[in-house]
Amino acid sequence: MKDRIGRLVAVAVASLSVAVAGCEADEADQGDLGPPTVAPTLPPGGFRAESFTLIGGGTPFSEYSPYLDGPPPGPEDEAYERESRAAYAQREEFLAECMGKAGFEYYAADYPTSDLPQVKYSFDQDRMVVPYLPPARQQVEQFGYGVRDPLPYVTIEDMMADAGQSEANTDYFEALSDAGQRAYNLAYFGFEELNEQTALQEQNGCAAQAYDAAPEIVNDSPAASFKWDYGNLAASMPRVHNTGVFQDTRVSTLAAEWNSCMAASGIDLSGETDTEWNPYPNALSAWYLAMRTGADGTIGPGGGGMFMDSTAPLDQRSLIGSPAEIRIALADFDCRAETDYESRFLAVQLELEQQFVDTHRGELDKMKATAQGQG
Repeated sequence: MKDRIGRLVAVAVASLSVAVAGCEADEADQGDLGPPTVAPTLPPGGFRAESFTLIGGGTPFSEYSPYLDGPPPGPEDEAYERESRAAYAQREEFLAECMGKAGFEYYAADYPTSDLPQVKYSFDQDRMVVPYLPPARQQVEQFGYGVRDPLPYVTIEDMMADAGQSEANTDYFEALSDAGQRAYNLAYFGFEELNEQTALQEQNGCAAQAYDAAPEIVNDSPAASFKWDYGNLAASMPRVHNTGVFQDTRVSTLAAEWNSCMAASGIDLSGETDTEWNPYPNALSAWYLAMRTGADGTIGPGGGGMFMDSTAPLDQRSLIGSPAEIRIALADFDCRAETDYESRFLAVQLELEQQFVDTHRGELDKMKATAQGQG
């Protein structure tokens, strides 16, 4: 079969202006650590800070969450990978020749291999987006939210490398005049400007021709097919947690009660809301504020955690268990207790999970069977 994404839009990072946010993952390059300051060090009896709280199994999603990432790779996937690499190399060779005939340089890119955190939808289940706090106030008094390194900061260069884009092509494109860039896009895509409208159009430039000229891939990949068939479904389940819960008026009402309590404790969270799962002050906002608060109490630049300044002092974008952080964590702990925050939040989440399962049960059962090799 032809590469499944062959005729989809080949996004040229060089012709887009992309604002890349930092993203959280268990293991990733932390990048530039900025000016040396107090570093996160796990104390005896301490714990790693997490922006979520595990809720255990037995939830409506629990039956399906282990299967969201599909079957493990097998021999067919390895054969598909070999063919994909060969086809990719031929596409890049064709693309360089085609762009050369149009009067432009094009540097063939290496086959994309990602060093970025990989999406694992199963990782997002059986948890709620409420930062972990120990059950005993005495532990919070001692450790606050715990210890956490800076959130990994993903740069545009990282995104380009992940997409297989050559930095040399980006440099070449950016050195062109406005007219030259339009002509380059016309040769590459078949239209002069890449935007939300043209990105949905059928391409007829060198990029599309290169996909058509590549050899047909004979072997199928069960893992790739699973992502193609069930990727949207799998991605929708985390959105119940990350977006759906926060759009529910019961949670926004709960958060308003909690925020009033925090304000009464002297904690201002007005600058910590900037994402779909942080649309108004809530417990996650306090966690981000603590992360931006340095050991001396200075609040670093940025807001919402996702847009922290990667050049700020280390203790203004991490959690080190300082007194300033503990003050925020203690207020959060007390305000959660006053508003019954965690129980009320979880009740809404479980209800929304059940609604999702009831609506999509047929698709979910097929997905599970396919991941088990029975599809």
